[in-house]
Amino acid sequence: ATAKNYAETLAKEEKPQAQLADDTTVTPQNAVGLFYILVSARRLDDAFSILSPAYQATTNIDDWHKGYSSSLNTFVNDVHSVESDEPGYEAVYINLTSVDLIGDKVQSRNFEGVWHLTKINGLWRMDHGPIREVKQ
Repeated sequence: ATAKNYAETLAKEEKPQAQLADDTTVTPQNAVGLFYILVSARRLDDAFSILSPAYQATTNIDDWHKGYSSSLNTFVNDVHSVESDEPGYEAVYINLTSVDLIGDKVQSRNFEGVWHLTKINGLWRMDHGPIREVKQ
């Protein structure tokens, strides 16, 4: 299973299927990729479900949704596993481009960082970053 397979499945589906995030064959890299695919598809509730309960507890879902209100699209440029410096976590490097509507202008911004994921009930959940904007 890959993030690309999930993107193809999402594109074909008439009804949203939150179960995609609940597939135990999803790797940490694919979970991160799927998260950003879901954000791009405006499936924010499904994307939020890939975040760990600890992460979810730090934010109100409505405020979290508002954080993506200007987002037009998200492109994953690179996602791969890296060595974790924290016991009990898998680490995944992400580099992405966010295309946002700021005022009346379309702006592209690049971000990168490492997500730390934890396995909860057999499923990988994104727990903490940091993911930071990369100034060009």
